[in-house]
Amino acid sequence: KATVSVLYCKAQMKWSMLLMFLAFCLLASAEESCINNELESRLVVQYPGEAGEEAVGDELQRARQYALALQYHKRVHKREGTVLSLISVATDLKGLGEYNKALELLQQLPLTVRSVRQLALFRASLYDCSGNHKAAYNIMKKVPDKDLHEKLTVLDYLSRVKAKGYAEKHEALRSEIIREYELDGDQLVPNYIKGLAASPSHDWPTEYPFMGSAVEIMRRYSSRLFAEFRQLEKKGLLETDEECLSSVWRRYEVSPGWRRIADCKESQAVVACNMLQEIAVLNTIRVIRGSYSSIEPNAHIAPHYGWTNGQLKFHIGLRIPGPCASIRVHDRYLNWVEGDVILIDDSFNHEAWNNCTETRTVFQVVVQHPDVGMPH
Repeated sequence: KATVSVLYCKAQMKWSMLLMFLAFCLLASAEESCINNELESRLVVQYPGEAGEEAVGDELQRARQYALALQYHKRVHKREGTVLSLISVATDLKGLGEYNKALELLQQLPLTVRSVRQLALFRASLYDCSGNHKAAYNIMKKVPDKDLHEKLTVLDYLSRVKAKGYAEKHEALRSEIIREYELDGDQLVPNYIKGLAASPSHDWPTEYPFMGSAVEIMRRYSSRLFAEFRQLEKKGLLETDEECLSSVWRRYEVSPGWRRIADCKESQAVVACNMLQEIAVLNTIRVIRGSYSSIEPNAHIAPHYGWTNGQLKFHIGLRIPGPCASIRVHDRYLNWVEGDVILIDDSFNHEAWNNCTETRTVFQVVVQHPDVGMPH
């Protein structure tokens, strides 16, 4: 009887646990459904227009993953070993543009953890993205032994603080950086190469006539590039700027420096890949990478510097609504022209506007600066 009684009790416990599990699943499913509905209504507004339902669906899927990751963290990770989980979810929230939620999440970490160098840099970037540039600066100034890139980041934050006294701090730090690293005052980049010809924009026919064949290839491909861009847009493959320079700047990297495409059939952007390879075989300029870049109507990309003065950028005009779309590079204001190119040096401070009612789209071909020397 005792044995039967024990077996009966175990069976009852199993059924009870099963019922509890089913109830949990139903609640979780309802919660997920609410999350999905909320995100869907927000994202349909956030990604309207010609991108179509496919693009919205792709962004929605990413957002669902982020939201579910956050819910998973809340349910499961309730012990000390949750640091990586919190950071991972906060990173995802940053990708969604939820900067304040990411910061709230990181506040759960102990102060000793929040002070860790890489996490301090991450928190500063979140404050900067959220518009609290002063908080971003206050975090960064406490980071010890900053390298050039980190000092330039602090300088960037200072340039956006409008409070009294910060302009003087910005100028003092700028002078210190120029003196310590022997930089050109107009080219404040982390990877500065001395002795290169420097100009905000270049008249390639006069300065670099050997680029003519490559430019003709770019012009010839321009209409096909725009058709491919529209396909990438419909597939939801465009990525929003992660540097918080603009929430309406979208890009697609065809051949980023960390991933070389040997066969264009493997690429999502076959047309652009073929063009880059066609330019490369000329052996007159070294192609570093290529990317699509679009700015939505009535948008502005904030002033910023590139990564190095060892490269130049061709912009091929794919869809240019008119002179209402323009770019400033240092002290020069330029307009794009559909089917034609401009050549700029993004190591100079630059920003872009699209004050038109239509999206501005260009293709960027990043090439090695001719003074660096040709590849063997």
